[in-house]
Amino acid sequence: MPTSANAVFVLVVFLIPGFVFTRLFGFSIPLRPRDTTYVVLDSLAVSCIDYAFLSPVVWLLLRPGFSSNHPVWTVIGWFVTLFACPVAFALTAVRFIESPRADWLRRAFRIVHPVPKAWDYFFRQGKICWVLATMKDGRVVAGLYGTKSFASSYPDEEDLYLQTLCTLSAEGEITGIVERSEGAILRMSEVSLLEFYNF
Repeated sequence: MPTSANAVFVLVVFLIPGFVFTRLFGFSIPLRPRDTTYVVLDSLAVSCIDYAFLSPVVWLLLRPGFSSNHPVWTVIGWFVTLFACPVAFALTAVRFIESPRADWLRRAFRIVHPVPKAWDYFFRQGKICWVLATMKDGRVVAGLYGTKSFASSYPDEEDLYLQTLCTLSAEGEITGIVERSEGAILRMSEVSLLEFYNF
């Protein structure tokens, strides 16, 4: 029984940092659905990197007598190792992926962008813009995509909430805001073309 308990403990300890990283990373960047086996392997790989980076801290925490002599520092050390550092790694990875340097690396080495769809790529930029949606029945809906608007994320079905509807001229140009408009929700299954214009 002790051997099994120790094995479970080691497995959990090696999964936690990677799990924290992948979950936070997944909240920031929509990821393609993966099999559970690959998720576990990804978590183990990230955990190994975490432990390698913090190897001096882990070595200190595992020294005989350290935990009993320094309980507070032991708790702090394990918290940093299991949670704080993976969170910092995830936030840094997200910032790097969205940086111009990462774009250059992807072009130079033909690396696939981690964001799976153009939909998510555009709306992740957080741009405020005018939207013209041509429906499949020929109608054109215009509105403002602003700070109170919302776009769904992969892998959910694409839909878009425009916080304000706009009026259109006969030529199809935006002429104003619809009075008392609270916006509209567009389902992309009913839209044939989505156009964006500078606010």
